[in-house]
Amino acid sequence: MYALKGLFGFYDAGFSETEFFKQDAVYSKNEQRDMWEYVLNLDTFETQLLNYHLYEAKSARFDYYFIKQNCGYRSGEILELISDIKTTERVGPWYAPDYVFDQLLEHDNGADSLVSSVRYLPSEQTQLREKFVQLSSQYKPS
Repeated sequence: MYALKGLFGFYDAGFSETEFFKQDAVYSKNEQRDMWEYVLNLDTFETQLLNYHLYEAKSARFDYYFIKQNCGYRSGEILELISDIKTTERVGPWYAPDYVFDQLLEHDNGADSLVSSVRYLPSEQTQLREKFVQLSSQYKPS
């Protein structure tokens, strides 16, 4: 039932004002998801414009679709408001959340790039796997 509801848009979604560290805890610790932090290269006007749109968007509600109009798609819509990069014009049958960031990096044009830096934030599960691989064989189960 969970998957069917997600495929047919029966989940309610919206933007949140949750602090990043709280969302990171949910994703990396509880849900065991890796995350990436993208720092945007915005001037003062673009930053204000983005903040104004996010303020307006926080009260908007959406039908959430797992494979098309998901969190990545909605983030792409917001970023399209401050850039000329078309992140929501995906032709394929699904829209993976990382597609929006692939589009941003694909349109990287040096000094005027929209993305100034990217930081990988591994989940606790990924960190544990990396430490396990480093163990000598005598400490690994056979």
